[in-house]
Amino acid sequence: KSSYLYQKGALSRPDKHAGLRIRITEIFHENGSRYGYRRKRAALKMEGIAASEKVACKIMKDERLAAERPAKRKGESSDAPATS
Repeated sequence: KSSYLYQKGALSRPDKHAGLRIRITEIFHENGSRYGYRRKRAALKMEGIAASEKVACKIMKDERLAAERPAKRKGESSDAPATS
């Protein structure tokens, strides 16, 4: 019962990272969805905004901001005949 009441109260409180959440999303889209939470946190630090690694990582996970990974290269075949 106590955890239910705590959770009910916690959900009704405003998000304490709302401004940080918006800024991380902006940085993510400015950089073309390329960098992860470490680069986002470094950009925030250069702007003078303090945020821990855990908070930056959690915000990116909650907002589903995942860096695009480069496509795997497939082996290229040549037109030369095989020599055995």
